[in-house]
Amino acid sequence: MKAIRSKFFIAFFLIAVLVAAGAVQTFANSSPVPGTVSEESAAGPKISQSMMPAAASATALQPVVTETGLISLSVDGLGTDSSGNIQVNKPAGATVRGAYMAAADVWGSNGNPGPLPNGAIELNGTPVNWSLHVKLNAIFGGPNHAWADVTSIVKPVVDAAPAGIIDIPVVETMYLDGSILAVIFDDPNQSVSNTIVLMFGAQNTTGDTFNVLFSDPIDKSDPNLGMEFSLGISFSYQLGPTGQESHVDINGQRLTSSAGGQDDGTLGGNGVLITVGGIGDSTANPPDPNASATDPRDDDELYDILPFVNTGDTSMVINTINPSNDDSIFFAGLSIRSAIAVVGEGIVLGPTTATNPVGTQHTVTATVQDDNGAPIVGRNVFFSIVSGPHAGLSSNNSTDANGHATFTYTGSAAGTDVIEASFVDSTGQTKTSNQVTKIWESTTPPLCPCPDAQACYSFDEGSGNVAGDSSGNGNDGTINGASWTGGRNGSGLSFDGVDDNVSIPVINSEEVSLSAWFYKNANDTKGYDFIFDGLRMHSNPQLREGFGLKFLKRTPDVIAFALVTQDASGNKRQRTASYNMGNSVGGWNHVAGTYNKTTGEQKLYVNGQLVRTVRHKAGNTVVPLTYYSDTKIGNSLSKKGCFNGIIDEVCLSNRALTDQEVQDIFNN
Repeated sequence: MKAIRSKFFIAFFLIAVLVAAGAVQTFANSSPVPGTVSEESAAGPKISQSMMPAAASATALQPVVTETGLISLSVDGLGTDSSGNIQVNKPAGATVRGAYMAAADVWGSNGNPGPLPNGAIELNGTPVNWSLHVKLNAIFGGPNHAWADVTSIVKPVVDAAPAGIIDIPVVETMYLDGSILAVIFDDPNQSVSNTIVLMFGAQNTTGDTFNVLFSDPIDKSDPNLGMEFSLGISFSYQLGPTGQESHVDINGQRLTSSAGGQDDGTLGGNGVLITVGGIGDSTANPPDPNASATDPRDDDELYDILPFVNTGDTSMVINTINPSNDDSIFFAGLSIRSAIAVVGEGIVLGPTTATNPVGTQHTVTATVQDDNGAPIVGRNVFFSIVSGPHAGLSSNNSTDANGHATFTYTGSAAGTDVIEASFVDSTGQTKTSNQVTKIWESTTPPLCPCPDAQACYSFDEGSGNVAGDSSGNGNDGTINGASWTGGRNGSGLSFDGVDDNVSIPVINSEEVSLSAWFYKNANDTKGYDFIFDGLRMHSNPQLREGFGLKFLKRTPDVIAFALVTQDASGNKRQRTASYNMGNSVGGWNHVAGTYNKTTGEQKLYVNGQLVRTVRHKAGNTVVPLTYYSDTKIGNSLSKKGCFNGIIDEVCLSNRALTDQEVQDIFNN
């Protein structure tokens, strides 16, 4: 916070209630960059709530900007008779999502009784054009407040600068009280979604009330939960050690250190300071070490307001007032860490995340409130699934006596849905809620059809980039490029014949069985069509390892099962069992290869039938693959060919399956 000399001491109020995960320090020090107020997640998407209309005439503070996501906040203030620097505290790796300026003149200074003119402030050499105005006839007889979106000015400067404190030049072209700069960052240092609400207006003579609505009940056992309240105040006149102060009440409880009075020091006449809770402040709110009757002073009006809320709370009420009505509170901000919220008339959707099995029902509830925090009854709410396996589903419902409207649907497929809701507010503008996620899980985990499987890939997840191992051995695969599609059983993976693959761990055993279903779209006459590659080829037979299953490039309908064994002395031998399928394109086929170390028999099966047997020396064992760190489904380890089509139900076992067992897998 800065305390800066100005003709008139502006009251600035910033609420920052941040919801961010992973904080290990006290909330006052939890920002990734000191002085930057960080916010909460979930990775969560932005709430879209409307700005109040331009040229607003109401004196009460009203929400102007509401943002959620992996975001953080930097705030600074400046009052000068000519020029100076206003500061931004940039977290490492962050980029500006939005930047906003609020300013005030004094009693229509410089003969300007009307709105603050465009260009009254130049920010980084660019005149600021105001979009919102408030005139305070009720309290002071005429100060003008103005608001501007300055993202286009601030973003190029800050995004190009290194992390840390950034000075941005400010020139006041007329005599002003001061200005405030609030910058919201997309911040990769945050691990869950945060909420920031910025408000603009002025203080009513009876004070202002902010009705905060949470999307989910507060859970104070959540280690990520945190709430921070940042208050900036300027005084136009000090009436003594206790007469000039601003009170802040949270849910009817007064903060232990109200701003003003002795906390901010006193002046013998008109105040000339602007104080802004932000850069360099802490929630300790210590006595001002620089206070004197004439010098600018630094105030630390940041508060931890978490003690003022309770588990189960679905709303919070914040009241601010300056009893002498000699202040002008014209800017406020609210954040919540580990929760989503709106201020005033708006809509929230919950629960923010939930997991259910496919085939069951899920209900999301939208809550709609007016500016006074009262439920809006009988208002139509539109629900929509914007992405996921059920994308396109939508519904309308009216709010009940509690302002609630619900949307219920049945999950028919596995995956993650993203849902949002919207309504038309009292001004005719559409306001959209926060987005929530619904995770649908398969009701019955896929069973591996292969006996003694070391790895089994049913490819029934239907979404994501992980191929789960249903053998129970944890050998999950990573999907690289292959896309989800219908499979032989359930879903499968489609490979483009160029570079798609599934990377799976190396699985070595002395005996082996490998099986898979495949649907080939086309033959590759230039390379091999690999169904599975765990084979190291080399001109020196003694450097060969492992086994693989592929179609040959010159005879693309010939399926080949190649395998390298070794005797007790380490002498290696590669054999290949192959079979011409005649036509391997345009239909589902099953293939399996086995090796029995006792007999030395290497067998190839097509569609459940034994089609070829080759022999190694009895007692030979499969040479373990050590040259490569993984094996591939649908592609070659040495980039010698890719599969064009669909692969499903890939199994690896650590023994040779019998003829009947292979037949059973085919018939499954």
